[in-house]
Amino acid sequence: MMLSIHRYIPAFLWCLYACGHAGDPKPVPADTVPAMQKQQSDTLPRIPERDSVPANDPVSADSVIVLEAKGNRDTLHADIRKDYQQIHIKVPVTGTRNVAVQLNPEGRERNVRISQIEMPDGKTDGPFGLTMQYKTLKKGVYKLIIARSNMADGIVKGPVTIAVQKD
Repeated sequence: MMLSIHRYIPAFLWCLYACGHAGDPKPVPADTVPAMQKQQSDTLPRIPERDSVPANDPVSADSVIVLEAKGNRDTLHADIRKDYQQIHIKVPVTGTRNVAVQLNPEGRERNVRISQIEMPDGKTDGPFGLTMQYKTLKKGVYKLIIARSNMADGIVKGPVTIAVQKD
């Protein structure tokens, strides 16, 4: 029995070698590659940056109201006209340590809150309520997002006064 196994070992090894060895591939000259397969790296579509849509773009203006708090104490006004609209407030921070925000929506049973704050490094925190106080540990532009709460009832539409204070 041992003699018959030894006969098959060389054949088995040859099969392993033949299956694993593809041989030398023939080089394909660059001129023979079809034009459809050639791609220039400059012509690839680029992914736009996150904030590349202008604030006055009619598509984003329908769903986002963009405001900016430039001073240390600002009172901003916005009128939410659609249930899905949000208010984005840009708050540039250079030498302050805290930002405090208070929403004053006009009317009763309003469903508006400070949903998120986005830090200059892209990290976010929230949700908050009608008021918020936050430590501004990094310099840059913080973004406040004011929107409806999906966990509550009430009226979204209407005027909102937003007090932003940096100290």
